[in-house]
Amino acid sequence: MTVVVNCRFLTRPVTGVERYAEGIVEALAAIRSDLVLVAPPGTPLRRAEIGGIAVRPIGSATGHAWEQFDLRRFLRREGNPALLSLANTGPARYRDQVVVIHDVLHRRFPQAHSRTFRWWYRVLTPSLIRRARIVATVSQFSKAEIADLYGRFDVIVVPNAVGVWIAGIERRPASLTADRFFLAVGSRSLHKGLATAEDAFRRYRAHGGTAQMAVVGSSHRSFAGGGLVVSNDVHELGRVADDELAWLYRHAQALLFPSLYEGFGLPPLEAQAAGTPVIASDIPALREVLSASSALWFPPTDAAALSAAMLTMDADATVPDRLIAAGYDNTARFTWARSASVLSTLLDRLALDPPVSPALQAE
Repeated sequence: MTVVVNCRFLTRPVTGVERYAEGIVEALAAIRSDLVLVAPPGTPLRRAEIGGIAVRPIGSATGHAWEQFDLRRFLRREGNPALLSLANTGPARYRDQVVVIHDVLHRRFPQAHSRTFRWWYRVLTPSLIRRARIVATVSQFSKAEIADLYGRFDVIVVPNAVGVWIAGIERRPASLTADRFFLAVGSRSLHKGLATAEDAFRRYRAHGGTAQMAVVGSSHRSFAGGGLVVSNDVHELGRVADDELAWLYRHAQALLFPSLYEGFGLPPLEAQAAGTPVIASDIPALREVLSASSALWFPPTDAAALSAAMLTMDADATVPDRLIAAGYDNTARFTWARSASVLSTLLDRLALDPPVSPALQAE
């Protein structure tokens, strides 16, 4: 059996989706010898290999055109092998694939995206969900969302985990001058709730809080922006390297995660793996990913409640200690090896099920 892995995700900036794809492929490479990794040509890739397997450039296009046309032509020439698409997109008319749809943010929170992004995903997502022989997602919450919006109920949950980089070499970002700080990690998309974090931080300082705030992440043209107003106490760091992010996680007073919508929510899990307390908005996906005792919770958009949680972290040393211990227990529930094992079984199912005819593949 040959499994072609759609590695277009290596051409994009790192978000939780890209971390998921790389983590899964690394773990799959350790248990399978039949992976073929392909990506668009002429585009700088973050990595030339994953798990010791070289990434092979194919075709001549980039972006969606590469995925919908060049990748499909390659698969047809190779006899229509199993395809693994891990990052929300894939060739819409290719049936013999496992496709991972992380969330339906473009439907539930359309104002978070640009008009072009919304158009693409309103066309592409339903086609993938309808035609792919196996659809997976990252949480029970996202599975329920896919069933509700698209009527597909046989979706398999294959969750995120934390990469080994979190325990690797650390490096303090040169631009950070604060010694005590709360950390926020996320894009400048409106659904990430950074306006709530900004309001809460002002309230925290007004009530005598002395820590500062560091914000990691940058805007992307696919997102409709919403960000913090930078001040002397708010350090806007933009994108940082993994060793810098590991340092920030490990030295923050707590991670603030005021998101309004997530399919999974990887940064809180990463923070917990680094031994950092988490203050999280009380939304369904985060309630699923974080055990109830492993975070301080606040209602989404409630800046006063978030500020109060920050002040609690300062006032009572037993609270962060309790959250750190509960966080370590929580992260143990998620491993890339376990998730890769589930995906490997799904890929084998493609080979065992009756094959789809070439005529149907070429619809």
